[in-house]
Amino acid sequence: MKTFCQPLVLHFIWHPDDTDKVTLFVRGIKKMLARDVDRPFSRELNIPVFFWNKIDKNVFADDSPYIGEKTIVFPFVSSNTKGCDDWKSFYERLPCKRRVFCIIPISIEKGAFHSGGVMRDMNAIRAFEWDKKDSGCRELLFDIAVAHNIYSFTYTTGKASRNVCPLTLFLSHCKKGCVGEQIAQRIKSYVNTETSIRTFFDKTEIMSGEEFSPRILKSIDNATLVLFETDWYSASHWCQVEVVRAKKAKRPIISVDFRDHFEDRIFPGCSNIPCLHVRHDVLTIEQNQAEIEVLRILEAALVETLRCNYNYSRLLALQEAKCIPSSATLLIRPPELADFGVKNDARRRKIVVYYPEPPVFREESDWYSKGIIDARTPLWTSQNIDEFRCLRCGISVSEPDKNEFGELLQIGHTPDSIQRLMQDVSRHLLGRGAKLLYGGDLREKDESGFTRFILDEAKVLRERGIKYFPKIENHLAWPLSIDNEQLRRFKADNDSVLSIKTYPCPKCTGENVDVNEFLKPDSPRNLYIWAISLSSMRKKLIGRSTIRICAGGRRCGYKGAMPGVLEEVLLALKTNKPMYLLGGFGGVVQDVVATICHESSPTALTEEWQRNHALEYGEVLQRLAQSGYAISYSKIVELLQAISVKDLARRAGLSIKDYSRLMHSPFVDECLYLLLKGIRKATTTTPKGTR
Repeated sequence: MKTFCQPLVLHFIWHPDDTDKVTLFVRGIKKMLARDVDRPFSRELNIPVFFWNKIDKNVFADDSPYIGEKTIVFPFVSSNTKGCDDWKSFYERLPCKRRVFCIIPISIEKGAFHSGGVMRDMNAIRAFEWDKKDSGCRELLFDIAVAHNIYSFTYTTGKASRNVCPLTLFLSHCKKGCVGEQIAQRIKSYVNTETSIRTFFDKTEIMSGEEFSPRILKSIDNATLVLFETDWYSASHWCQVEVVRAKKAKRPIISVDFRDHFEDRIFPGCSNIPCLHVRHDVLTIEQNQAEIEVLRILEAALVETLRCNYNYSRLLALQEAKCIPSSATLLIRPPELADFGVKNDARRRKIVVYYPEPPVFREESDWYSKGIIDARTPLWTSQNIDEFRCLRCGISVSEPDKNEFGELLQIGHTPDSIQRLMQDVSRHLLGRGAKLLYGGDLREKDESGFTRFILDEAKVLRERGIKYFPKIENHLAWPLSIDNEQLRRFKADNDSVLSIKTYPCPKCTGENVDVNEFLKPDSPRNLYIWAISLSSMRKKLIGRSTIRICAGGRRCGYKGAMPGVLEEVLLALKTNKPMYLLGGFGGVVQDVVATICHESSPTALTEEWQRNHALEYGEVLQRLAQSGYAISYSKIVELLQAISVKDLARRAGLSIKDYSRLMHSPFVDECLYLLLKGIRKATTTTPKGTR
């Protein structure tokens, strides 16, 4: 059986001194290639992409977890990378010659082309040529160049050159009213002049004396359909023929909305595809704005082309790895009843189809159940509903670093990577009926943290009509638990999805404390009281959990006796309950994994490092020791080093190989698959009433 491997992985690398120059491009790439954390149920591209501003040769080693079936590396080239010997050597030795690797340089300065090594005489994306354009135009041009290069390397045929089979855009338009034809001509003119992308425009592509129908249908079979929806589009017979052909051929399709007034009926074939709204005056506005509108159309077409090809290759890889039945039909978009007909014979077997994540809403899936379609995604089927009912899942997670180009960049991630991870984890556990237990303050106003989206996920899922929906259990230690108007309002606003368990101030602090007043963590004494209170809450929280999932975790900047996620890991280890350590997303969990696996001795797990990174932490440790709560980081390391990966894997319901992969994988979808697989097996023999 073939082992699943990510079909495509992307890397962007730059010199740290070039960060200001590449920030616009990096943000645009994240927006284009990765799922937007603010739209967790969207069907955007979700290709694994990593960002690096350091030299790390291990990233591209044969045994690296960051390598896919195909890997594309985009190195930003500048005077900094050419003039620094270490960076020059690193770039020139990138693994380009291996079949699965492709190097596509990005030149951000005129003349910045490497003349040696694997990039010798290699052309580059010439980003410096767009310096005089405004930021919106520069970002779009860069996104288009990157997307087109990804497509050319990954999804075209021909071994000698990536340009053997370039992308073709079929410009589907209605000639009535002239608007659709004029816009299509505008797109064609720009594409043919400024890019190597091909277009199909019937007036110029079909020779005199040649039959329309065969040529049009054949051209659609190898193209991306861009349909310009004007007021007359759906009423055109030929436009309907083109859309139906593209749907049957499973081709990428985007709709560009140019409706001016009214369309009395939208052709059903124009649904279930991305729709882009552009300015109606694109033919008359000034050149710069018109160019931006044209570029938006090109970007949308390229993104949809990548999305369809990537999704299909990923489903196919899962099928080859036996994660999807070999008899299942694979789709590039959610199924449509028109594709399969309507069930008219009770004896007919349903057709099992798999489409890309995320699952559609229940209202839409109900349509499938009335026909002959059993629609699934790789991680969700109708059989998963309530499978984790009564499971009490503890979540130990926090962002290691909120800086966009900070600590997480050392492992190729940005802060939104761990947000995507926990969004997906929360969604799939809640959707399966599990109760989530979380020890953080869900009232935090920081929209980039984990506090807000956990509640948002729960509300969305509840609105989707999940049959059994347990409330999230939020545990608040004193003084966060003090009753006040803010807490009461928060409870009222989230009553449908949240239950809050509050804890009083522990009596064992030995300090005279006004339990009705909020205690600011601004002195060693106060931090000591916070530490005792948080530890007391965490012990009870761990005891109420059936399993524990750990990821990220701040190494410093905490208010307890030690990093909060580290303390919860140590407490959970004592219970011998299933625990899932996701170390591929950095933070203190990465340090725990490295220690357990004897890979390194992380400096963050030393008292010296903690003293140097936490104000007055030494005095807090001293107070804790005097009260009988001594903390020894050397003993913590010894405890972790004595942990057996075999025992962790057995309790988690995974093989040693799978658990090791879970501990190190930087891929959200792989971690989620292994997590669900392990929980399913680990809890199978546990009676529901005792979970």
